[in-house]
Amino acid sequence: MLAATVTACSAHREETAGAATEEAAAATEEADALRDGTYVPGSFAAEGGSGKVKITCPEVTVQDKNATALICFSSPHYEWVKADGRQYEPENASEEGRTTSLFRIPVQLDEDMEITGLTTAMSEPHEVRYTIRVSLEQGASAEDADAGQDVTEAESAAAAQVTPESPAEPPVIEGLTLTKEKELHYAEAFDIYTYQSAEGAQYRLIDVHGSGRYLLFGEGAEAAPEDLPKDITVLGRTPDTIYVAATSSMALFDAAGSLDRVKLTGTDASGWYIDGPKKALESGKMVYAGKYSAPDYELLTSSDCDLAVESMMILHAPEVKEKIEELGIPVFIDTSSTESHPLGRTEWVRLYGVLTGQEERADAFFAAQEVAFEKTKQYEDTGLTVAFFSVSSSGNVIVRAADDYIPKMIGLAGGRYALEGLSGKTGTSASVRLTMEEFYNQASDADYLVYNATIEEPAADVAQLIEKEPLLTDFKAVKENHVWQVERNLYQSPDIAVQLIGDLHGMLTGEDPEKMVFLDPLK
Repeated sequence: MLAATVTACSAHREETAGAATEEAAAATEEADALRDGTYVPGSFAAEGGSGKVKITCPEVTVQDKNATALICFSSPHYEWVKADGRQYEPENASEEGRTTSLFRIPVQLDEDMEITGLTTAMSEPHEVRYTIRVSLEQGASAEDADAGQDVTEAESAAAAQVTPESPAEPPVIEGLTLTKEKELHYAEAFDIYTYQSAEGAQYRLIDVHGSGRYLLFGEGAEAAPEDLPKDITVLGRTPDTIYVAATSSMALFDAAGSLDRVKLTGTDASGWYIDGPKKALESGKMVYAGKYSAPDYELLTSSDCDLAVESMMILHAPEVKEKIEELGIPVFIDTSSTESHPLGRTEWVRLYGVLTGQEERADAFFAAQEVAFEKTKQYEDTGLTVAFFSVSSSGNVIVRAADDYIPKMIGLAGGRYALEGLSGKTGTSASVRLTMEEFYNQASDADYLVYNATIEEPAADVAQLIEKEPLLTDFKAVKENHVWQVERNLYQSPDIAVQLIGDLHGMLTGEDPEKMVFLDPLK
């Protein structure tokens, strides 16, 4: 059946192409071409060398169909890089005390290419060969990424640089006694501890596993303890002027009652799909201070910014993080995307409550979400299967690994994930890239299709999806008019993510779509 369908689809495409005029073909080619702009890579791979130096690619610039990648070596000792026979000097060569080496080089997307770098870290200059591969597929334009689109592969590539496992024991701080550990219910990527000095001064330590430790002053604390471990960042008193570039964190600040402390944001008003930051920007209570990869440093300093909250995307731009810290602004990295339980990300509201002095309010908000979550345990198994997916501009299908929180939500809603047993193919990424034929084999009989509009542009109707990929016509869910779409506000709403479980249950049991928050049926 599949072979016949694919053959029929191929024949249809060839017939259509053969009938097209030269003008229409040119228009199609132009539409398929990548638009000029700056993009966050969907994936980046680098092999070669001793493995001691890490290479990352924070962004790719496309102009006149030519791609140029920003390549970052974690060592400051690279004097030049050769690519395609040409030599390129480091962009940050003139910076004093630099900790990285940055190069802009032309690249062929989705192809392996060899580059050579000259390092002076050894006793003598040494040329090192590397093979790199840059892909924009499943990435997004830099503006889209900053607007909070679910750039899962790009963020997961950054997640590979952190170790989210819980530490074996709380940190030992000389001169302080551990008095309490905050009880967490679902979150696994952080812990919060209370310490006390011999004089009775109180301190709170936020430990984001594998990423950073942050010390807050409590009652009676006036200064950081002596001999504080170097990996602990001193925040001091509750921060009052916060720059939030981690888009999904904003709703958690709002839920904790701390939105008034967020005076600077990395996303402008047009990029928000939730009301809190949009209204704050329109009223002037919040100001756009540049995207995460290109913040307005002057505005940060003139605004007396005392904390920058970044997503793991900042790990693709280490020079930006270092520059912010050079200005005396601590950088906090939100790793909530590593949480595997549906309520894991939501529980980060309790972290932000501690961070902003709104612990009781944040705890109360989370308790209410737990009550809502308990109700979902009453949902019975419907036996109906659900496929959650998006279709990229190149025709590949992006789905979620079976152990991701979205499939878990489908199960809690009384459904069954149609791609059960599917494991991640990109390291730590929750996203899995399939050909349409692979997706057909695993999901054509799914009872429901849910199109993920947090990655690609929302679809107006089912016909628009079929235009992108005609093979969808033969899917059971399409024939039975069971195609739904998750709205863009989902990624920016981790505070009420449990609502998606209720929406999915409503979809499976025929409830009124008007009562749903994140799901809409596609006609």
